[in-house]
Amino acid sequence: MSIVQDAENKPVRDPVSHYQRGGLECIDAMRAISTPEEFRGYLKLTAFKYLWRLGEKDLPVKEAKKAKDYITWLHEELAMQDAKPEGTWADGVRDFAAKAENIPQEIRNMSGVPAAFKK
Repeated sequence: MSIVQDAENKPVRDPVSHYQRGGLECIDAMRAISTPEEFRGYLKLTAFKYLWRLGEKDLPVKEAKKAKDYITWLHEELAMQDAKPEGTWADGVRDFAAKAENIPQEIRNMSGVPAAFKK
């Protein structure tokens, strides 16, 4: 997933096909099976990873953009947290279960996947 600019020059998600299965993006599945704290931690640490290795793997501008993408997503998550009362982990599971028909069988069979997704 990457961030592109919309007509108003605001960042928007641009899904890349190798991050999708059955119309569901990997990052959205990760959000659904994580607590809000876990997901924000993932975003923060992934941004840190790209800044840590800046210029060591890819061009610095490319890695800086990836870090910026994760920081943007972290900002969105924090803004959503401020806008609404935080739900429970079960709320996220229920929301995600509504999309369960889009989850590929190999993901449903993974250990640690809640039983609601294994149908």
